[in-house]
Amino acid sequence: MFKWAVENEYVAVNVFSTLATVAGLRAGRSGAAEADPVKPVPAAFVDAVERFDARSGPPGDLIHALCRAAAERYLANPGARISYVHGLTAPAALRLLAPHLDAKGTRRAIGYAVQATLALHVVSAGSGAATTGADVVRLSEDAAEIRYRAACSLEEHAIKFVEACLREDELSPHPAFRLAAADAAIHMDSGQGRGAAC
Repeated sequence: MFKWAVENEYVAVNVFSTLATVAGLRAGRSGAAEADPVKPVPAAFVDAVERFDARSGPPGDLIHALCRAAAERYLANPGARISYVHGLTAPAALRLLAPHLDAKGTRRAIGYAVQATLALHVVSAGSGAATTGADVVRLSEDAAEIRYRAACSLEEHAIKFVEACLREDELSPHPAFRLAAADAAIHMDSGQGRGAAC
């Protein structure tokens, strides 16, 4: 990742050189529990990242594509909802900041958003396929009800994720945005329950 960042002038070459000198951790050196091995990133995802060029298209289109990919990954990885919430809300927030950045700053920020989203995906991706329940599909047809359910959940992740998904869907509709928003409104409950706030 850092090699790519140096190649695309996002970080100085000395950062990559310095990181290359850091020794890896050795198994059994401490009492810390060993984590499961990190699984390989799906080839399609690697191909997409390798082809990605922050200068290749209008910034808004790049941000939208990143948000859409995060919404799709959110649906495919229900055990990692919070990771993919951040994978979508960070680039969606960048859309709000972009008008206040110059062109170079916007391109750099998009590159950082790609790096962050990729990092979240690498550590969060599961092997399960997306399973969208009938309740999620029904709710996805009503944006106002999705917003209402998210607000009633009192769950800040659900609220910000729903807002970002529906904002991206308004710009360029895709079923993944509404399905992901509906899923968050239903499944990301703070424990307060719908009736607690509404």
